[in-house]
Order: sequence, then C-alpha cells, then structure tokens
Amino acid sequence: MLPFTPATRMLIRPDWVKEAWCPDNSTCADGMKTAAQHANKNGWAQFLYSAYAMVDRNAALDNALACTPDDGNTLTNTMHWIFTNQQASANA
Repeated sequence: MLPFTPATRMLIRPDWVKEAWCPDNSTCADGMKTAAQHANKNGWAQFLYSAYAMVDRNAALDNALACTPDDGNTLTNTMHWIFTNQQASANA
C-alpha cells in the first residue's frame, strides 16, 4: 500500500479493504482493523486508516487524526488522501 499517491487508487480496491477490515466484527485476528488498533498512535496505523478511507471516510479521518504521523508520511499527505478519495466521498 505504500506510498499513498493518486495511482494507489488503481491498486487498492474498496471491496478488498472492506473485506480485509473485517466489517462484520467477526473474529479476525489478522485483519487490518486489528492491526490498526495494535499500531494505534503510531505512523503505521495512519497508512491503514488511509486505506480504510475508501470504505468509511469519517471513521478513517477520526482515527487518522489520533495517530502520530510516521517519519516518511505527513499528516498533510494523509488528509489529502482521505479528502480527495472519490470512493469515500460517495459514502460521506
């Protein structure tokens, strides 16, 4: 998933993110949601929430804002990705 650029939208599909996130709240120990929760408050979680913006922009935004940006990623880049994501804007 790295780096998040406009071309990333061609590589990451919302249906894949939704399935990998385990939206049905089932036990999914290796899912993206669990990984983001374990990585919460560090830069890696911000990348996972950036991907989740393709499914639920508002939830991704709230969680990404609570994270500390990674040395190789900026909050500006994350916010740009979340707010310009066309798939997410249809759900917001």
